[in-house]
Amino acid sequence: MELMASLGEMELMASLGKMKLKANLGQMELKASLGEMELKASLGEMVLMASLGEMVLMASLGEMELKASLGEMVLMASLGEMVLMASLGEMVLSAGVGEMELMVSLGEMELMASLEEMELLVCCYI
Repeated sequence: MELMASLGEMELMASLGKMKLKANLGQMELKASLGEMELKASLGEMVLMASLGEMVLMASLGEMELKASLGEMVLMASLGEMVLMASLGEMVLSAGVGEMELMVSLGEMELMASLEEMELLVCCYI
């Protein structure tokens, strides 16, 4: 009977050991699954952060392109103003040349008039 009792105690201890083993394995599996969930969550956060970073980068590149296009427009406008100023300067120059031509022609008319006066004086003198 003592032998049977000791065998029973051994079986009980063995079954308790199996239960403890199963419990330990269950805890390990639980920890492993929680670890996987944490890993997936952290990977998801990294992917989210990366996509947000790409959006920010794309937005900043878009702003740079906008500024560049605005800069080109300003440059084109300033070049247009320079061309306008140059063409106005040419008009002023051509007007000035026209004034000189007018003054020259007026001078020629005065010269011709004075020559006619001299001829008239010569004719009168003779």
